[in-house]
Amino acid sequence: MPTANPGPSRKVQPCSATSACATGSLRENGFSFRTTVHVPSLLDAYVYGFALQQETLSFETPEESAEAAAATRDAESAEAAARYPYLLEVVEELAKEGYDYDTEFGVGLDVLLDGIEVLRGSWRDG
Repeated sequence: MPTANPGPSRKVQPCSATSACATGSLRENGFSFRTTVHVPSLLDAYVYGFALQQETLSFETPEESAEAAAATRDAESAEAAARYPYLLEVVEELAKEGYDYDTEFGVGLDVLLDGIEVLRGSWRDG
């Protein structure tokens, strides 16, 4: 079985002040060892995933996203609309107000942090 190799830019430095500080803060505030290990992975995946997705979008502002959604809506066939009504609903709403990536990032981060708080003490060492 191959082993994971995060590459030079992603290797954890054992004496990294940031890493040690974050780990210590989590452990000292009631998080189990396992939760403390999971939290940075969850946050990394969310932040990097969000950044990667944002970088590949064809728009930068909510107004531009509304224009892109309207163009997508107008190009869809009746068959596609009937087959995927809920996706069309998303496109319809985005065509009205656009998609504010900064707001969406904040909402998702709040949900993630609330979930991490719930995990405090729930993943036991063992």
